[in-house]
This record gives sequence, C-alpha cells and structure tokens, in this order.
Amino acid sequence: MPRQIVTAFSGQQCIPILFLMRHSLELQLKMILALLDELDGVSPKKRGEHLLSLYWGEVQRRAARHFRDDELKKYLSPEFEYITEQLRPLTDIDDRGTTFRYEDHDQAMPSLDIDVFADSSAEVFQTLDYLVDALGTFCDHKAGRI
Repeated sequence: MPRQIVTAFSGQQCIPILFLMRHSLELQLKMILALLDELDGVSPKKRGEHLLSLYWGEVQRRAARHFRDDELKKYLSPEFEYITEQLRPLTDIDDRGTTFRYEDHDQAMPSLDIDVFADSSAEVFQTLDYLVDALGTFCDHKAGRI
C-alpha cells in the first residue's frame, strides 16, 4: 500500500526528505541555468526566487537553443515532457519551497504518493544529470577546455 501525505504535516517523518529532494531539484535547475548563462556568454544571474516551475520553464526554453542534433532533440523532447509531468504534483504542493519547510497546522497538504514520487524523482534527477553533463561538455568545448 503506498504511503501518502494527506493531512497537515506535523509529525510526518517524510517531510524533511521531501524538502531536501525538492531543494536539490531547485539547486540542480539553478546549476543548469548557470551553465546556460555560460553558454550564452552572459554573466550568471542571481536567482533568489525558489519557484521550480519558473526555473524548469526557463531551462526548457533556453536548453532547446543549444541542442541542434535531431537525435538529441528526439531524446530530450519526451524527457522534458516527462519531467514536466512529474514536477507538476510537486509544484502544485510546493512550488515556492515553503510547504515542506514551514509547518502550517491550519492548511492540509494535498495527497502525494511517496512511492511514485520517489520513483519518478529518480528518473527526473537522472535526466537532469544528463543535461548537466551535456551542457558542461558544450561549455568545455566553447571555452577550448576540450
């Protein structure tokens, strides 16, 4: 039977894990955007917001410009759609990074299947790692490091 978060999160042992997973997604998206800044030849922007949906949208728009190879686009397009689909429940619950961080006894948390979330997060992280590696290689080529 899947574990679910369905009530206010006081005493929920999985909340710190969800907070850390969500935060690492945010940091990974910011790292990808910093690589895209480098590729675009612009100074890295300070990204003080904590909006996953904002950062993921920017990653999608900007990364598409750097992947010209049809095979790569063919691979990334369904992966980007998958990530969007998998991030939606998380952004619905905690787009700003505060739901899992600050306890609010007055607000019930929507249902989130922890098992499904953990499985889908692993694939999301794997795809984002691939994107980091690919963009890092592009940066190295552009800078003449390879």
